[in-house]
Amino acid sequence: MSSEDMSWRNAGEVFASGNSNSPKHYSFMDKNLEANFYSYRLKMIDNDGTFEYSNEVHTEINLADEFELSQNYPNPFNPETIITYKLPEKSHVALQIFNILGNEIAEIINEEKSAGVHKVKVDISVIAPELSNGTYFYRLKAGNYTETKKMIYLK
Repeated sequence: MSSEDMSWRNAGEVFASGNSNSPKHYSFMDKNLEANFYSYRLKMIDNDGTFEYSNEVHTEINLADEFELSQNYPNPFNPETIITYKLPEKSHVALQIFNILGNEIAEIINEEKSAGVHKVKVDISVIAPELSNGTYFYRLKAGNYTETKKMIYLK
């Protein structure tokens, strides 16, 4: 595919740091990308308004190759913990917390999520303030994938 066939969008701006005859180094991070092929080019604008485009750079973002549920961190926790999971494809995700008897304490997520790595901050003092010290379980369901892990809450 040539540049003329592509639909370009502005991913962001980085402003120059003054005038200089010596090389300057800049960086920019394009966040919240889904797994896909991407092409980038720079539009360099001079002080007089003239501009030119850089050569194109092509990259493939492959964020996860399999479903995965990581151990929460920190564990034990009080009152916040982070749960990380990976999706190789767009999926309906359900993330729930259960007590030792299997009763649902809280539903953290129940929605469609894009492929990639996701981190969820869980604050037990907000979602289940009555919760006491103990062992709890969190379960991720995404497509046909289901996994459960243990976490410990210490007030």
